[in-house]
Amino acid sequence: MSEVLQDYEPDSPKWRVRGAAYLAILSEAEAPEVLVRAVGLEPDKSWAKGDPLRAGGKRRLNGLIYESGLDEKQSPLDHLAALIKRLRPYAEGIAEVSGWPTTQSVRVRVVEHTIADNREVWAEPEDLAAMAAMKAQLIVDLYFYGADDE
Repeated sequence: MSEVLQDYEPDSPKWRVRGAAYLAILSEAEAPEVLVRAVGLEPDKSWAKGDPLRAGGKRRLNGLIYESGLDEKQSPLDHLAALIKRLRPYAEGIAEVSGWPTTQSVRVRVVEHTIADNREVWAEPEDLAAMAAMKAQLIVDLYFYGADDE
């Protein structure tokens, strides 16, 4: 029987176009400054309802974004772990905002753009527990490209 050699490692950065993880808080009524005060941490991005969108139109909700801070070539699991480590001390404030009736959503989004066609993205139990403590939803987005697409 001949030996089969396989050099395909789907989690290798050579297959990854980019990855990310971030927490997005969207509110129908509370201004970004109010959300920031409640969370207790300055966001990486924020906007107010009515601010212009790059593609035209205006923002319909107030929002904050907290990012992992890692390079885009890092794995989604690394991004998620870094994001949770950054936000864990602020879980109580995030949970408070999540419970407000004017909060539209509190979501952790994990994203990977890849040329690999067989991907798994998972979360460690302690990271899931931290997201639950924040009362945050989890969304995983995987985008697959052909070898020539980017």
